[in-house]
Amino acid sequence: HGLGAGLDILSTIGVPAVLEHNVGLQFLLRAGLRSAGFAPNTPDDEAGLSGICVVPVEGDLSSAVRGLFKEGVVTSPRGGGVRISTHIFNDESDVDHLVALVRRLGRRVDA
Repeated sequence: HGLGAGLDILSTIGVPAVLEHNVGLQFLLRAGLRSAGFAPNTPDDEAGLSGICVVPVEGDLSSAVRGLFKEGVVTSPRGGGVRISTHIFNDESDVDHLVALVRRLGRRVDA
């Protein structure tokens, strides 16, 4: 059912529009994370940008992921950091919520 719904969205909106949406959210997310003291693990190169951002955090990754989940944000521990994904079902308010949340939780980049 999930696959069918996803394909329906892609066929209705179109892959180029989904990509444009995701890249726009990633630029917003990455700028917000940097302003909060985080450093995404890949550059902001539009040609190679996807809907995935991984940021290193202090301490236990699972604890950071659980803290975000308790506030309604689903992430996962990956590649030495917290993996944050954006997609067509997200909007700018989701990014704003996440950035405000990481500021409040006080997680900082590993030195």
